[in-house]
Amino acid sequence: MLNLLRVADRARELRLPWYFVCAGRYEHDEYDAAERALIDRIASRVADGGIDNLHFDPAAGRIPDEADFNSVFASFDLAWIAYEGFEGSSGTLGKAAAFEIPCVATKGECIGGRVERYRSGLTIPEGDSDRAFEAIRRLLDGLDWDGRPLAGDFARFRADHDLSKLDAVLRHLLGKA
Repeated sequence: MLNLLRVADRARELRLPWYFVCAGRYEHDEYDAAERALIDRIASRVADGGIDNLHFDPAAGRIPDEADFNSVFASFDLAWIAYEGFEGSSGTLGKAAAFEIPCVATKGECIGGRVERYRSGLTIPEGDSDRAFEAIRRLLDGLDWDGRPLAGDFARFRADHDLSKLDAVLRHLLGKA
């Protein structure tokens, strides 16, 4: 989240027409005192209108209804999956594939590998705000890192991660047990 906040601040300073949304639960204890102070300052400036390109309410919880979350998510031009210190997968990746929304993701690990394999976005080094900023710019232009059109294979991602695929793998494994 800190990287997203830094990128949003830079976009605001440059007066770019980019709007950022921090949706979900803010886990206060995941940040050290200096990071929490920064987050609190940003939240205060968002609340008083000093920052107008960012939705961030640290008191908000998860959106409780899947349909409501899907409605919000479907309105995004890009999905942010550039997590720090995270090695697993993410439901956000599946949502992005479902709605065919390109992603900015952390390079490596499960998420980065999938984004690169399915060409569903661009990956950045963990915490690299400059690279994240450039990734957003390229994705909004529909380009990959080499300047070629980014043609995400969202259909293959959905097929490879469909429940029927899991069922087939489990049947195969159980048949060999």
